[in-house]
Amino acid sequence: MSKKKNKTIEELLDEALVPEEEQPYDVPENWVWVRNKFLSEVIRGVSYKKYQIEQNFSEDTCLVLRGGNIQENHIVNQEDNVHLSRELVKDYQLLKKNDVVIVSSTGSKKVIGKSASSEVDYNNVSFGAFLTTLRPIQQLNGSFYSFYFQLPLYQHVIRNASTGSNINNIKKDHLLNLKIPLPPINEQHRIADKVERLLDKVDQAKQLVEEAKETFELRRAAILDKAFRGELTKEWREDKEKVKSTYDLLEEIAEFRRKDYKLKCEEAKIKKERKPRKSFLDIIPVIEEKPKAKLPYNWYLTNIDFLGHVTKLAGFEYTKHIKLQERGEVPVIRAQNVQMGKFFNTNH
Repeated sequence: MSKKKNKTIEELLDEALVPEEEQPYDVPENWVWVRNKFLSEVIRGVSYKKYQIEQNFSEDTCLVLRGGNIQENHIVNQEDNVHLSRELVKDYQLLKKNDVVIVSSTGSKKVIGKSASSEVDYNNVSFGAFLTTLRPIQQLNGSFYSFYFQLPLYQHVIRNASTGSNINNIKKDHLLNLKIPLPPINEQHRIADKVERLLDKVDQAKQLVEEAKETFELRRAAILDKAFRGELTKEWREDKEKVKSTYDLLEEIAEFRRKDYKLKCEEAKIKKERKPRKSFLDIIPVIEEKPKAKLPYNWYLTNIDFLGHVTKLAGFEYTKHIKLQERGEVPVIRAQNVQMGKFFNTNH
């Protein structure tokens, strides 16, 4: 029986390097495109049954990560964390520093391929069967390697490669054959350090934006609150010798409605039609509940029922009696057309 022939360095290089015609884009002269199978080991997660889940976390148990634990490139805790007996987890399935944990099975195309890198060695943290871990070789800069899995290029490739009708799955070969641009080790260190500094600045800027957004919402709410208390027009009222009372305005509205309804009834009688239904109230309602804040002297508290006609036809577009058309005579406003206090004239 013949012995298996050992591959030469040239043959190994040919397998490791990505041919020029398959390279996604040009890289510096001292860089190379390498297949991931030569840069990391693929480790599948722990399989377990529901009855094997431990109710309490202890020294004898192990945290098993799931898809929900991978958030925005970080490993996070959840209220419903899963813990298993340490005996069910093999040593090589414990997370090591620089391991890249990937969501490899999920029902969502947006979630498939999400990743997070382990910052330390763990003796009590592993990962479940719907996750896969890539363990880079020691000759790589772990941070540089993990940043690749945040690239839009990676996300595009892995989502297109995932298979399945209801559940999206990433096969082992998908991960092994990823094409990764690789600089020399000293340049990997420099790139990783700079990326970390720049991303820290991005995170700080994001935090400032979130704080500004929160402040904006509070200010917006405060302005609207003042508007409906009469505080924004206080000086305007003081400059006016006489400002018409709101109650007088409501009386005018009620009187107009009474006359309009009487006219419609007379027209229906002439045409021998059924007496029309009242669309609006023509008597000013008495509001028993008093406002918490004192209103201006000439304001009056009323309700929506008097000010407008309230109607609700939720779900009518899903009945068999209605047929929606792309270009019909009557436009239909749906929930998607009303967003953040604005109307969006779109059908998407």
